[in-house]
Amino acid sequence: MNRSRWSKLLLTSMMILVFAFVGCSDDDNGTNPPPVTDGFSLVSPYTDAYLSTYVTPNRGLGVNISAQALFDANFGNSDPADDYFIVDWRSSAVYDNAHIQGAVNWSLSEIIDHVNAGDFPTDKPICNVCFTGQTASTATAILNLLGIDMGYDAVNLVFGMSSWTSNTDYIGTEYLKKTSNDYNTWMTPDPCACNAAGSYPSLGTGLGTGLDILKARADAYVKGAYNEFGSGWNSRGISNVYDSIAADDGIWYVVNYFPTTEYDAGHMPTAVQYAPKMSLQTENTLNTLPTDQKILVYCWTGQTSAQVTVALNMLGYHAYSMVYGVQSLCYENSSINTHAFHEATTDYPCEGTGVTKN
Repeated sequence: MNRSRWSKLLLTSMMILVFAFVGCSDDDNGTNPPPVTDGFSLVSPYTDAYLSTYVTPNRGLGVNISAQALFDANFGNSDPADDYFIVDWRSSAVYDNAHIQGAVNWSLSEIIDHVNAGDFPTDKPICNVCFTGQTASTATAILNLLGIDMGYDAVNLVFGMSSWTSNTDYIGTEYLKKTSNDYNTWMTPDPCACNAAGSYPSLGTGLGTGLDILKARADAYVKGAYNEFGSGWNSRGISNVYDSIAADDGIWYVVNYFPTTEYDAGHMPTAVQYAPKMSLQTENTLNTLPTDQKILVYCWTGQTSAQVTVALNMLGYHAYSMVYGVQSLCYENSSINTHAFHEATTDYPCEGTGVTKN
């Protein structure tokens, strides 16, 4: 999708909110939406446009890139115009030890500072990298939402450095420690209905444009302002929320961001299916999400859910991404986990103080 197309979609969304009949878990509970009168109406066109297409706003790229595709773009051809601008969001210590050649090293908490300083290019796409794709997906969503106006196109390196090299001296064993089958018997095929339509969050920011609100909220988000757990972005491991979800104590509203086939194969007992690219927009069933509960979003790997969580927090929801997705629930259940993590099969080149020189 080119930038003109995105601009038309954004303008249309700002002028009119048309509510369709696409319901979570096939339930038609998203009709008769409430009126929108505050900052929410300025931000929602951005999140509507992004979550309905899930591609970069100007070049129409998929928001995830494989290690092979990144290698081919930056190292497998002679045309620098095809290169990605690579940002490694890991700590400076692990970056110094080993990183992808040419990558810059920045802190996620300073992403808006770099936006305001003009450090991100618009003449080439941006590839975000971390250990496993969780943090990089947060950066990817922020940049693509801002990129609707600012010209950015951002992608996430799928599974991060864990897909770039199998050398644990360079990357540790970050992802391998997160795969588990401990919750496989907990999964159920029984469907759960989504909430009835309700109110949207209120965003009384006092800022005049959607872009200004997005920048302010993204800056607060990565600095932990919306997260009582204190980390720089809203994530929870399943071990942290299992007891609450299993007891169905009303604290967590669980969003399964799966297509129907995988949802029907098995999901958390209280999880409601919200179909990717079809559900979490104002014209669909966004207003079935609660404003008075914590929302836990999960997917196969934690990368898509991290991006969805960014969008929901920009709108004022109290949303969290379940890190590593079903990799930490039922890793070997191929009916549910159709996108299983695997170790890197090719060791692509790294540079850094810990890299052995050949």
